[in-house]
Amino acid sequence: MDSAQQYLANAAECLAMAKEMTDPQKSLVLLDMASCWLKLAGQAEKNSRLDLVYETPRQRPNAT
Repeated sequence: MDSAQQYLANAAECLAMAKEMTDPQKSLVLLDMASCWLKLAGQAEKNSRLDLVYETPRQRPNAT
């Protein structure tokens, strides 16, 4: 399972727990957590499509 899928699973778990809560404050916290997991899933999906290659800059010769 990749990161985005794991984050989506975490969001779904938070939503399921929020539905079971009788305390509205706790339910809101879980809904907020689910929202954060969804944002992370979206970012992980974007990141997985990037193909970044970092090249170390060449060293400049000492001009003495």
